Amino acid sequence: MSNYSVQIKTTPSMLVASYKMTIPTNEVVPDYFDKAHHALHDFIAENKLKIIGPFRSIWHQSPDVMENEVVEGAFEIDRPISSVGDVVVYKVPEILVASLIHRGDFEELVLAHKALQAWMDNNGYKFNGGYREIYLKNDAKDMSNSETEIQYYITKI
Repeated sequence: MSNYSVQIKTTPSMLVASYKMTIPTNEVVPDYFDKAHHALHDFIAENKLKIIGPFRSIWHQSPDVMENEVVEGAFEIDRPISSVGDVVVYKVPEILVASLIHRGDFEELVLAHKALQAWMDNNGYKFNGGYREIYLKNDAKDMSNSETEIQYYITKI
């Protein structure tokens, strides 16, 4: 935990283009994210939208769930537009989160999740329904040099 600094913050609402999926097992997440990434990029290009910030995932359950995970791949976009097919455009509401940034090997992201869960246990917060991962730096050719912000939706006990 000493390598992580946890912040409590309220994230602002944002307009996103999202691709929702159910992932059968955690091992195949990259394959599903690749499909979401391509669908979103096609939608954004076809509609001449501007991407604001990095790719993110919005998970709809606890990080302890490793099978049949419901998750959205999403990009913040610059303007509202109608949803088309599997790509849904909507406003993500503001929410209170406990946040930390993991820097280093993407394979060790699980350690950051454990650190955030321990911090919540030790500081009187509980998980409140979902979480996000924001992929600040992600090079598929060098996963040892990644940077990911993890945001857990929280409430005070």
